Amino acid sequence: MQAVRLITADDRRIEPADTTLGGTDEEGTTDLWFKFWLEKEDMNGALNLEINEGVLSIRVDSGLPDLDSSGSEYFVTNQW
Repeated sequence: MQAVRLITADDRRIEPADTTLGGTDEEGTTDLWFKFWLEKEDMNGALNLEINEGVLSIRVDSGLPDLDSSGSEYFVTNQW
């Protein structure tokens, strides 16, 4: 099994800080969550997730997303 890494725009490769499996006894494993510690600079550019020999584009834009006045926002797309 090869490592999972988050790759930043400046080619920094970040290992997951935590990996969590989700699901139920009846359904088995249905979810896989990776958590990464990022620096503010890591948000300047694209983010890609490397799993085995494949690469998944997580984020294609640059900078932090703007938040409305409530201070919180839910993002349900990888196009932020």
